[in-house]
Order: sequence, then structure tokens, then C-alpha cells
Amino acid sequence: MDFHRLAQERSLLAHRELADRMKIDPSLVDHAKATLTRWIEQDRIHPEYAAKWSLLLDGPRDRLREFIGSDTEEAKDMRQSSPFAGALDARARWILWKAAKAAA
Repeated sequence: MDFHRLAQERSLLAHRELADRMKIDPSLVDHAKATLTRWIEQDRIHPEYAAKWSLLLDGPRDRLREFIGSDTEEAKDMRQSSPFAGALDARARWILWKAAKAAA
């Protein structure tokens, strides 16, 4: 089993779930903005990724939802420093973990 691929699949599924949830819960973006701000203040994110996430989070919601759920190389890279960390509860993460494992 390729654990790196499994982690990428799990992250993709989680971000697709978040993209769907954003349609009815825009506070998810506020959560991500607060997380990103905290990471920048604590120097916990590379400035390049911080700038890209900032543009995405401040831009059109449709573009953000499309990007975080895409399977492009840039999206894969960006998800490794996603400010949406912690936005899904443990039960949702467990369900996604099982789905990613089944897909791998």
C-alpha cells in the first residue's frame, strides 16, 4: 500500500467534503482564515503558501470550492498546508479515512 497516495486521497476527499459543506456553511471559510492568520503569526506556514491561501480565501467562493476539490498538482501541494485543518469532526474524518482506504 502506498501510504503517501493514501494520504493524498484522504486529503482530496476531505477537501471535497468541505467544498460541499461550504455551500451551506460559509463559516468554514472564516475558520480557515483564522487558522491561516494564526499560522502566519506563529511562522508555521511558508510565505508562498500563505499568500496563495490568502488569495483563495478572499476570492470567489466558487473558485475556492473548485480549487480545493481539484486533483491538480498545485491543489495537491496546497492541501499539504491547508488552513481547513480541524474543520471536520472526528466522525467525518473517520468516514473519509475508510473511503480513501477502500479507494486505494
